Amino acid sequence: MSREFRINSFKLFSLFFALFPLLGIYASGIQGVSLGDFCLLITAILIMTQKGILFTIPQIYKPLYLYACYGFLITIVSIGIYSWLDVYSVLYELAGKCLYYILLFLSFHFVRRHFFDYYLLRISDVVVLFFFVQYVGSLLGIHLSGIIPLLPLSNEVDTTFFIQHQLESIRFSSLFCEPSHYAQFLCIPTILLLYQEKKAKLRILMYSISMLLSQSANGFAIVVIIGLYYFIFYLRNIVSLKRRILFIFSFLLVGVCLFIYLNEVIGKVLIRFSEISFEGSPGSINGNSSFIRVLRGYILFDEYDWLHKLLGYGWGSIGCYVKMHPETAYLDVTSSLPTYVNSLQYMLLSTGVLGLIMILFTFYKMYSKNTDTAKNMLLVLFILLFSSDVFGGYLAMITFYIAYTEKRQIEFRLKKNVLGYILVN
Repeated sequence: MSREFRINSFKLFSLFFALFPLLGIYASGIQGVSLGDFCLLITAILIMTQKGILFTIPQIYKPLYLYACYGFLITIVSIGIYSWLDVYSVLYELAGKCLYYILLFLSFHFVRRHFFDYYLLRISDVVVLFFFVQYVGSLLGIHLSGIIPLLPLSNEVDTTFFIQHQLESIRFSSLFCEPSHYAQFLCIPTILLLYQEKKAKLRILMYSISMLLSQSANGFAIVVIIGLYYFIFYLRNIVSLKRRILFIFSFLLVGVCLFIYLNEVIGKVLIRFSEISFEGSPGSINGNSSFIRVLRGYILFDEYDWLHKLLGYGWGSIGCYVKMHPETAYLDVTSSLPTYVNSLQYMLLSTGVLGLIMILFTFYKMYSKNTDTAKNMLLVLFILLFSSDVFGGYLAMITFYIAYTEKRQIEFRLKKNVLGYILVN
């Protein structure tokens, strides 16, 4: 096949990778496979039909590869041992996890960073523009949903019902299902723009404000994490004492102004996090109690014996465990089991402390000796593990890819400098 065909194949895969957060909202028609999964998988097969395509697991992701293999193994073993596990639901989730890790490892080889950045920033502009259309429209009494009516959703919720829910909500999510999903997506281009040589200050400001206006606890946390990390990053590069003082004063002034301007929005977010309520519903003003959603999984983990605290029960076991222990059902204040626990608790309950250690080592390998772009993104992802279902979603996939490419660029520049030194001397 021609070189042009190969380049176009990589461009197409990069485009679908940038669109993955949006395409993943919709079902493909194949059970358990979203439209985003389907597009990436078909394009990957198209690329793999070409000659000269080689696969290796990047060194920094060996612990993640081991985690995926361990999760697969412990799930298969649990199916054979525990009769209370629903084999169909466990295999269904196992297949989804396998597909996710296959696509993740393929992205290291098939996504081209310059194409991905180009597509992602333009998609982000469209998403943010529609968010402000929603926001302004609501002030005029016009409520808009960003969900496409004719397409079925991958979360198996009726599309018409979901659109109606969005039209009645006072929180906005642009083209996404939830405000938290919108904020998680937007943190990626915000960080990419923040560490470019030529900063798009207006775009960064608009992205940040829209995350706060989404009234998502995730959005609030993301803006704070990005802001604090960048504050430390920028401060350490300022030599002049006067400039340091001026920067600190400016940073605090902007923070105070945003807090005053968005006081009501921030207050709603904090109320959702601080209230202890088992009665929350998606249609309520404040939504479900974030406090309960963050902490409830540890109650389940505490009930495990020491062996399963160490090893876990495998992927897809949480719902089965709850059915066997109806006394824990009062903790399920959301409508679907995948959001029953946050990512950290999901790892502990599914793969135990052993699996969590593998993930922590993966973060360490990615974070150490990497760029500030990668470090800021990894820090956001790591903190969100404690509050949201982000591991195994698009935020983790894109973050891991960017961390890999950033580290590879450092290694390339290092080798180039060493080669230049050898040639000169």
